[in-house]
Amino acid sequence: METPDINIIDKAIKHWDRPYGLILLIIAVNFMYRYFVQEYFDFENYEYAFTFDIAIQVLLTVILWVIWIFSTNRFFLRGRADLVLAIHIDDEDKLYQAEIRKVVHSTIREISDTKNLKKVKVFMLPINYLKSKDKTERFLDSRRTFLDSIINLKLNSGKFDSVDKITVHTIDFIGFFDHNLPDKKIFFEKINVRSDIKLTNFHKNWDYLIENNGQDKIKLRKNLLETVLHYAGIYSIYLNKPDLALALLSNIFEYSETVIPNENIDHKNKKIKMQPRNLVAGRLATILIDLYQGIAFQQYHSNKKVEALTTLKECEERLKANKYSFSIYISLARMCFETGDIEGAIAYTIKANALRQNSYEVAMNQGWFAAIRNRPYDVYFHFRRLYNMGNKKTMNYIDVVEFVQRYKTQYPDSKDMLDFVDGFYNKLYVDTEYGRELLTNLLVRLGIRTDNTQHLISLTEKVLRINKKQTSMRKRGKRMRRKKRR
Repeated sequence: METPDINIIDKAIKHWDRPYGLILLIIAVNFMYRYFVQEYFDFENYEYAFTFDIAIQVLLTVILWVIWIFSTNRFFLRGRADLVLAIHIDDEDKLYQAEIRKVVHSTIREISDTKNLKKVKVFMLPINYLKSKDKTERFLDSRRTFLDSIINLKLNSGKFDSVDKITVHTIDFIGFFDHNLPDKKIFFEKINVRSDIKLTNFHKNWDYLIENNGQDKIKLRKNLLETVLHYAGIYSIYLNKPDLALALLSNIFEYSETVIPNENIDHKNKKIKMQPRNLVAGRLATILIDLYQGIAFQQYHSNKKVEALTTLKECEERLKANKYSFSIYISLARMCFETGDIEGAIAYTIKANALRQNSYEVAMNQGWFAAIRNRPYDVYFHFRRLYNMGNKKTMNYIDVVEFVQRYKTQYPDSKDMLDFVDGFYNKLYVDTEYGRELLTNLLVRLGIRTDNTQHLISLTEKVLRINKKQTSMRKRGKRMRRKKRR
């Protein structure tokens, strides 16, 4: 018996991701098995030779089938990955599928070779394997234990305006998003998945010209890499995996893209002309800041204050000084204070003030520093600003009061000032009766102090809704009514 034509094996390899390739290889392997068995073994003298022969062929077929379903990612195992994504290509033109396959596989290799992304697994499904959205959703749902999401790229390829090219027509992201889950409310308030992904991709050029395949292959790989990592980062936030999201999004963030060239700034009319990549980088910067702060405060509440400070400083170093740094400076100021670095806390408050003057958070910090240093007029000055600004709806005043009361006993020489701070926040925003009691008792002590407290007394009375002019008017009104009765 002759061995099978080598072209059968070549065809099997070429079409390996399709059932046709598997069938060809099964035929080739069974032909080779029959050839070697007949050449070197004589089964005729063995009992059950036919059964044994058939069993071996069945076993070879099963082994090849198992290899095929795993190697083509029709079935897979999650392993130790924290996030598993599949990339699917929908392209009816078979002419350039080999080129696309190379681009996708090189992108996947780059992700797997990235040191801080070892917990991310990305693989490619066979081209045109999922022919409809319903089939895609069923495929994902049946493998939800092993697979988190699918990225589907619909391609158009062929000759356009006499030019052979491939272009990405649409990109769909299919995952287990549920808007009705109560614990995901904050996620959807901060992130609009559709808008964020659209923002990331709207400026990209996805055209891949065959005659320019060297440069365009690099461009397409870069676009695909950014798209996959960005979506994976957003989805990791949804899955409540902030450390993984930070690792993913940090790989595509470029600080230089947040910097707007001076020629794009109209200082006279106070207008800025932003490029698309500036918008993308700016949005990415705000997401990264939220991630860093979220991780830092998780560490803080786990009593890991030094680690929290390190996390925030890493954010400062990555984002450097720009208009998005305000909230990081405010968080760094608090964490420096919590770790005993008062001068560092003051320095970061100054940096925050340089970015956003007259802000509520800066006034709070400045008022606190004045209080622990026992400076009545400075306390009055900064808290008058806070009083005039009113209630900041996004401020967690319970956390503020807890912070104040935790540190009050550490500054006994500043008891009056810290009682004012405690009373101010409680009276206006937390525990009205407790705040009123603190401030009422404080007024007595302030009245006998010899330093400059008259302004603070006035502000304390205002917070307590005590106005001397109104009080004297009420007394005069009562006297007038008594006279009329007489």
